[in-house]
Amino acid sequence: MPRDDNDGDGWREYDDAVPVIATTLELLTEHGPLGPVWWRFGRRDRHSLLDALDNPDNRAVYDQRQKEREKKARRAHRELMRTLACAD
Repeated sequence: MPRDDNDGDGWREYDDAVPVIATTLELLTEHGPLGPVWWRFGRRDRHSLLDALDNPDNRAVYDQRQKEREKKARRAHRELMRTLACAD
């Protein structure tokens, strides 16, 4: 279920989804099973096994980005207040 309230930067729940990943024997032989040999259907690049199984668009990652946005907004507000205070 998509959540989107920051100009396209949202998060998704994949609680009921089963990730489908694939690789080739050549890549496994060359890099081993822990190397960047896995393709997750719906993604473009190869990943390590844990990265292929992970959901980078989850709520926790979104919350971290939101904290960074709020921190940046607070800094901008403080700077604006300092600028206005110096105007007197």
